[in-house]
Amino acid sequence: APAPTPAPAVTTVPAPAPAPTPAPQPSAGGRPNCTAVCDRFVQAVSGSDSIRAPIRNRCRERCENGDMKFSICAWKARTMEDVSTCMSLPEAR
Repeated sequence: APAPTPAPAVTTVPAPAPAPTPAPQPSAGGRPNCTAVCDRFVQAVSGSDSIRAPIRNRCRERCENGDMKFSICAWKARTMEDVSTCMSLPEAR
């Protein structure tokens, strides 16, 4: 593996992180980590597991089909309203 920028010594923190949680989807090209996206998405779902399961399945389906608008929306969802907004986005073809 290529060496990162040289550290002055072995320390517990090599460099300050720019964000607490990096987004799983790459800015161009690649595919998002659908497991991470959908795990985070269903955390915003209020209700029981019986409600979360079909939403998670739909999320994985859209994410794995390369629906980046949905995947980004799902990653950013924090409330049930956000979940509804993402679910109502037109599907990418």
